[in-house]
Amino acid sequence: MTLTQTTRRMAQDLFRAPAAEKGTDATKLREFRMRLQLKTRELKLTERQDRQEKRVLRPGLSRAVFAPAHNGPAA
Repeated sequence: MTLTQTTRRMAQDLFRAPAAEKGTDATKLREFRMRLQLKTRELKLTERQDRQEKRVLRPGLSRAVFAPAHNGPAA
């Protein structure tokens, strides 16, 4: 096993949900985690759509913040 494979496997183990044990409580826990993941995905999608809609409604707002201030004609 190479160093890259070892690192990848360790990273995957860090973010993988722990395996549920056998029994009805384990099944409930697994189903709860799946529902929670689905809700999180839906929430992220909804928030992203809201941000995109706000950008469309006010297209010049994001550029105005970074535009240099105009102090008038030079004397």
